[in-house]
This record gives sequence, structure tokens and C-alpha cells, in this order.
Amino acid sequence: DGRALLFAAPELRSDREVVMAAVSQHGATLAHVLEELIHDAEICRAALAQNGMALAYVPEELRLDRETVIAAATQKGIALQYAPYALRGDTEAAIAAVNEGGEEAVQYLSLDLQRDPVFIEFALSQNPELPGVLASKPKPLARKLALAKARRFLEPYIKEEHEIEWLEALPALRMIEPIKELEVAFTDPESFVEGLSKRPEEIAKAWALARVRPVLRPLVEAQGVVWEDFLVVL
Repeated sequence: DGRALLFAAPELRSDREVVMAAVSQHGATLAHVLEELIHDAEICRAALAQNGMALAYVPEELRLDRETVIAAATQKGIALQYAPYALRGDTEAAIAAVNEGGEEAVQYLSLDLQRDPVFIEFALSQNPELPGVLASKPKPLARKLALAKARRFLEPYIKEEHEIEWLEALPALRMIEPIKELEVAFTDPESFVEGLSKRPEEIAKAWALARVRPVLRPLVEAQGVVWEDFLVVL
């Protein structure tokens, strides 16, 4: 049981692998992690994956990280209450929180978002029509919100089946037109993801790069080439 970390010998509490295993079993154990390891982002992420409420114990500098807050809110919507106020007003973090926590999580959004009826209606909807209520929003914002809503369905499949992080997949997803085509992601994420390679050339290319990046990037950088420069050449 991860909670046993509190009573473990000092040498075990200083062992990164032991601590990682403990917080992975019981996220709230993060409260008992020693100062020398509590600032380890991977340990904090492991705790949040098990219990988003462990965000309360994450050091301030890591709570300022948007993806850390989104990870916590995705696991437990009301964990958003422990995020810095600026990130409680971040639309993607807010949608992640409401996706999981529903109306209970709304109270922890920034006041600006709470007072935006279009945003609240969209955030609370499970499988919204697109653009639907977002038609009143600027197109770039509508796309951003639609992708944030789709993340709940797409990210697990992309990560588990393709071992691709969400941020690496975004370049391809952002090019999908019209926005209505993102609706499929809400109901059939598998066919949506597997269909990316059959989309127009620019989207298919961006998706292919995301798929080969984990293997190709280390090889490219081993040759002294910056990955971003390599992408420009492609």
C-alpha cells in the first residue's frame, strides 16, 4: 500500500523508485514525499494520475504548469480548486475539469468563465454538436475549445495505442477542417485517430511525424541536428 511510505525507513523514502511506486498506488501519499523528491515532475504526475486531488501537495512551481493542472483536473475535476487562479481561467484546464466533475467543478472556474453562458453550456455538454453554441465565438477560439473537449476521448487512445503525447498530436489535429469533423472524436475516437493518415497531405504528414518522433528525434539529435530545424527541412 502506497500509504506505508509515511512509516518507511528514511533510505526508502529517499529512493525514487520506491516513492514512484507509492504515489502510483495512492496519489495522496505525495503529501509525505521528502523535500528532495517532491519537486520531481514525474513523481507528481504519477500521483495525479491516481488522484487528481494530490494537486494540493504539488509544489507551487509545478502547479504553475498548465499540463500538470490539466492532468489533475482530468482525473478529478474539482482538483482545479488547487490550481493557481490564472489557470482556473484557462479554457482547456476548465474544460478538463468540467468534463470530469460536471456542475460541481464549475464553481472552481475563474469568474470570467463562470459568467460566460456559452462556455458553460459547451463545457457541460457530453457530445456537443459543432460548431453549435461555439458559432458565436471567434473561429480560433471555437477550434481550441472543441479540441479541449475532444481531448478527453482522444488522448487515452493516442497515448495507449500509439504512445504519442497529446501535445505532439496537436499540430495534426489543429488542421482539421471544418470543425464539425471533430464530432466523430466524441463518439468513435478510434476511427477518428486511425483516419488521420488518410486526410489531406498536410494533416497526414503532421500525424506521421508525430508517430515517428519518439524514435526519430533521438537519432536526429545524436547527429547534432536540432529537431525543430529538421522539421523545417521536411
